[in-house]
Amino acid sequence: MRWGVRGRITKDPDRDAVTIEVRTGGQLFRWFLGINGAVSQAFLFGLVLFGVAGTTEWPRGWVVIAVWSINILVVCVVSTTEVMIERLWPIRDLHRMDRADLTLLVLLGPLVVAWLVLIPADRFHLELLSRPPAAASAIGLVMIQAGWVFITLSTRQNQFASPVVKLMDGQRVVDHGVYAIVRHPMYLGGALFVIGMPLWLESYAATLLSLVFVGGLALRIRIEERVLHGLDGYDAYTQRVRHRLIPFVW
Repeated sequence: MRWGVRGRITKDPDRDAVTIEVRTGGQLFRWFLGINGAVSQAFLFGLVLFGVAGTTEWPRGWVVIAVWSINILVVCVVSTTEVMIERLWPIRDLHRMDRADLTLLVLLGPLVVAWLVLIPADRFHLELLSRPPAAASAIGLVMIQAGWVFITLSTRQNQFASPVVKLMDGQRVVDHGVYAIVRHPMYLGGALFVIGMPLWLESYAATLLSLVFVGGLALRIRIEERVLHGLDGYDAYTQRVRHRLIPFVW
């Protein structure tokens, strides 16, 4: 999909100019999405984290918001316009969703909200468990960024990335880059992020809740692969890349 130039490609004799116009239009669109997403999500993240904490004097919270916003912008800019549109408007395909997948997502939604609220609540009010030591907390920050790297590379390398489990027209198996490490690198990135964030923000209780979310991701992988086995070449891909989520483990 390209904005403002559809139908002109075959008519304009200067094909190079049209190609440049199409590419630029897509890039400007992705920059717009990235800036809008970075600002709006930073605001929402800050509203929850600092609102529940009851203070804005939380340097680690500001670091998380900065890392999140920067990576949202990067993901939008380096991905294709088609992938961004696919991820932004999945509601058009809700009627095609597997019932088990839809049920799982409905259950995971409140879990994510509870996880996000629990982090500042535990850190500043509940103190359910002792705080992670400095080394473990620093590892959490590394995990956050490592998770974003996997998420970014997944959207960059797989033009069929979609939040809805489905087979698309012309879809093919992507087996290079991070998809040569595990079969679901975007879920690996998400798992690293949800475990790393509460570690960095010093909440062991929220870290334990993160493990429940990772279990939900593992269930969704099972559902997704049931669909993907209908894709030509996917069975052979599962033989080459043996692990779904965690390298050398599962």
